Amino acid sequence: MIKINPKYKTLFKNTHRYHLISGGRAKKGWGGLDLWLNVRILKGSEIGTSKLTEKQVIEIRNKFQPRVYGRKKLASEYNITEATIKDILQRRTWKHI
Repeated sequence: MIKINPKYKTLFKNTHRYHLISGGRAKKGWGGLDLWLNVRILKGSEIGTSKLTEKQVIEIRNKFQPRVYGRKKLASEYNITEATIKDILQRRTWKHI
């Protein structure tokens, strides 16, 4: 059984440590791994490297209109890439909102 130091109770999805613990099954979802390891998974703006807040993600989804207010315009407005906008709109990222 894997023991985690309580000082490291935060576990980031898709990190080397996660893959080691989960046996590389990250793509299939958490499958209760967070409960099994008794850790809290950070999401959205809780992650220190996040450039957006939950409020901004909601704004992006509401503002988007194909050919009127597109990905390129949103990307320049929020200072992120078009690929990031696409992932937000297709709910590949920021799924919890």
